[in-house]
Amino acid sequence: MSVNMLTNIVCPEAATIILSLLASLLRLSSDEKRQTVTSPSMPRRRQLTCDLSLLMNMPIIMLQFFSYLYQSSVSFKTVALSSEFITGLIDLIVIGRLQRSQPRATLSIENKNKLPTDNIEKTGDEGQFAWDRMEDLILGFLRAIVADSFGLPPSAHRPVHVVDTVLETENSSCSSRQQHELQTMLMQNLMEYLLAKDLLTDPGLLLHPFGQFINIPFNVAYFACRIVDKLWQGCFLGPVSEIVDFISQLIHLQQQSSAAHNSPQHNPVGLEVSRSSLYRSLNRAILFQLSRPVLTLKDQRLVLALLNLLLADDAPVKELIFTSQNADPDFPVCLAHLLIQHVERKNSDLQQVTVRTPLSPQPREVPPNPPADEFASTAHLYCTTFDVLDDLVEGEDDSTNTSTISILSDEVKVYASQGEVSSTDGVENDAFGDGTSADSEMPAQGEEFEQLSALALRLWEHSYMWNQKIFLALLPKSNLGSTVSIPSLLDWAQELEEPCLQTWTTYLGS
Repeated sequence: MSVNMLTNIVCPEAATIILSLLASLLRLSSDEKRQTVTSPSMPRRRQLTCDLSLLMNMPIIMLQFFSYLYQSSVSFKTVALSSEFITGLIDLIVIGRLQRSQPRATLSIENKNKLPTDNIEKTGDEGQFAWDRMEDLILGFLRAIVADSFGLPPSAHRPVHVVDTVLETENSSCSSRQQHELQTMLMQNLMEYLLAKDLLTDPGLLLHPFGQFINIPFNVAYFACRIVDKLWQGCFLGPVSEIVDFISQLIHLQQQSSAAHNSPQHNPVGLEVSRSSLYRSLNRAILFQLSRPVLTLKDQRLVLALLNLLLADDAPVKELIFTSQNADPDFPVCLAHLLIQHVERKNSDLQQVTVRTPLSPQPREVPPNPPADEFASTAHLYCTTFDVLDDLVEGEDDSTNTSTISILSDEVKVYASQGEVSSTDGVENDAFGDGTSADSEMPAQGEEFEQLSALALRLWEHSYMWNQKIFLALLPKSNLGSTVSIPSLLDWAQELEEPCLQTWTTYLGS
């Protein structure tokens, strides 16, 4: 291949067209494959089987060729950054997962006798086409494209940022749940890769030819912000602790990188702006988990896990959120509002929550117009962008799609309910053998509520120590700051609740 071919892309649209052809080939080859298995009397079945085997490996060959072009041609790097090319790659993932999840075609006894044994083994084995190999190639390609794009200036990400192209891609073949599962898989894959790539601390990385190291902090912070946006939208179905840990590590890496401020490869102002953005994203992720309704044992354990993470002495999260660098004045006030909800829960509230939680997986029948007073008893516990009533309406939509095929591993499905408020949705997808599925259906327990309250009080103490001036400003005419010791949240909950709730409501609308 000549150097000219690698430096000049004559027809950039050809790459997108090829991806569309590959998508059609995958659909066609899968249909033909099933027909070959179920119709052994079809003429030239042996030749068809051989041809299909070659055709179904064509996407792998082309993806390997595209990867080679991406590493070898500067011009093709620009082509790969286009939204059409990225969308085409993600479409191949969707098609592969949907086709792989289809029930395998079966042969009748009569047809089995007509079909040679070696043909049954060839056509009946789903491993004939390396779906996993194709997906690994695409994910590796996407990771390289996104990571390299972080070195580009903002002008290179117009009109649509590469991160938005990846996270907002929709496929008409996917249901809403499948779309969220796909986005979750892509986000988790990128988070893991970006930490392993060490983008924020190694200026010697091989970047995009037009990229600069000073652009990376801005784009990484934007990626973290968009992930938290997806979390609040209910599109991230994994555990919130993954996002909290990811952003915490990014902040820690930036702190390490700040030692090189005097280097021309670093921009102190840019680092400060991106750090502020990362702190805001971290705050939003924490507030999201603490604002979820706690209706089941699984909900309780998710909140307990986060509180333990925030309070752990060997974890950097506590040092990150309670520091002068975390300068968001609304965060401690919103945090106080949510902690009050956890410490002020009464036995009557627990009993009503228990009654509303099913003891075993059952399909939910949703009345056309649920009575408003049904949720009045627990509505005051949480003021969030999602409420129980909205979840029941969403659950009604899910119940009409029970036959849809999941395109995500069972490991992620366990947390599907977390992003959609109710922990009773998607129970049928639970595949853990450690009691997680049972926890999803067990009602909230009094002992766990006591643990939540105790941890919430401890977190309040840390928050008050670092943000005393903010809380005193909320209650200027009170004697909140007159005591030598840290005031108990139980004693001051009533006075703090109104101003904290106002701040929380404003925060949600911002």
